Amino acid sequence: MTGVIFWKRSLVAAIAASVLSLFMAAPVRAEVDWMDILADLDNQRLNQQFISKRLAGGDLPAALSAVERLVNQRPADVGLRLIRAEILVNLGNDTLAAGELEALAQLPLAADQKARVAELTSIIDGRARRWRTIVSASIGMSGSDNANSYPSSGRLEFKLSPGAANSTSTYEPFGGARKTIRELATTAGLSVAATYEFANQDCDSLTIGASHQEKRGRKYEYLTSGTTSVFTGASLKLGSLRLSPNARVSETLSKTSSDSNVISGGVTAGHSLPFGLQSYLSAKYSIINRVSSAAFTTADQNDGHSRDYRLGISRTFLSRFALFAEGSHSTFNLTESRRTPGTTAFNALMANANRTKGIMAGIAVSPTRYSRVTASVSAYDAKYGNQEPTSRKFRRDSQTVHSLGLQLSGLALSDRLGSMMIGLSASTTKNDSNIMQYDYKRSDMSVTVSYKLAE
Repeated sequence: MTGVIFWKRSLVAAIAASVLSLFMAAPVRAEVDWMDILADLDNQRLNQQFISKRLAGGDLPAALSAVERLVNQRPADVGLRLIRAEILVNLGNDTLAAGELEALAQLPLAADQKARVAELTSIIDGRARRWRTIVSASIGMSGSDNANSYPSSGRLEFKLSPGAANSTSTYEPFGGARKTIRELATTAGLSVAATYEFANQDCDSLTIGASHQEKRGRKYEYLTSGTTSVFTGASLKLGSLRLSPNARVSETLSKTSSDSNVISGGVTAGHSLPFGLQSYLSAKYSIINRVSSAAFTTADQNDGHSRDYRLGISRTFLSRFALFAEGSHSTFNLTESRRTPGTTAFNALMANANRTKGIMAGIAVSPTRYSRVTASVSAYDAKYGNQEPTSRKFRRDSQTVHSLGLQLSGLALSDRLGSMMIGLSASTTKNDSNIMQYDYKRSDMSVTVSYKLAE
């Protein structure tokens, strides 16, 4: 869905740029509204300024009406007719757009105009296909300055008996490490997804697919893992709501933590609000099964099921800026049948049950039609309802995450790299806990290059 929105905004920006260059010589007027147009429908200067204003605001239907008035006055103007075709494509009116493009293809066009006609025709042909298969591959690198989440204090807090004083010792994560581990890992992934688009006006669709991703630590094993997933989802319009149900089954094999299987399913409902606001509400349910082994005998103490709810809102300004915010609430409950009630192992199992509340706010900026920069801040508060058996405390965590990301289309580098996407991300996490061994800081980064092999 993000890719579709990115494409639509890029197309709007391209149309706006075309209009501005076409009408560069037109006299400038501060404001042109619909009443000005009604007073003088044939005034080309007013129509030109009205088109530029409506495109900048994303109001394509209003811009189209003004473009068509100018086309009626100047039917031989190829630039205007191409702009009309672009707007029609972006509005999803493929029948009218195809007719205009067929007519334009018969005319003597400049090289860039021929390329644009071919590109728009390809978009229409692609949407006419019911089944569409996308195969994409990615390579990259990820790193962390605290891959083992080593506690800031470097200490393990424990209490041998309820009446004893609290004691500490040097903390040791898997492998006996007694320090923060910095690690880089190479990443590679492959994804195959097939989408069926229903023959209706709402562009409803159904998607099934599978993916696999490998991470290999270059020096240590803390970032080494492999994840295989199969997934399905849909995009359905129900009245004023856009529903997106989804389900996923994943298996992760790790070197320095237990292997795990996760089954999850959920649904997201999107709705448009007044004043240009967009909102969504999502619910997700997951079943987590961690596999015990000789190296991780207590892995099943983290088996359980989680419920996650999110409510978000966003608003776009001037077609290049977007503000967004999200609130979340999640619960994690353990599978009690894994241990015998009353035992130390059972108490350790139940200590992981928690409720977490979070809030996130951020901004997204598109400096160019081919790039997007996103920055956000998140804060989470987690409360654990049962006593942690090692420290004999009720655990409370407060976490803050700062994130920065960049998406860059390959078109920014070359017209032949439209199937490539470059992603950069960086984040810092600070977890403040009332128990020493859960208090840590870490910074993470990743660079990924993905490419659509087939579509």
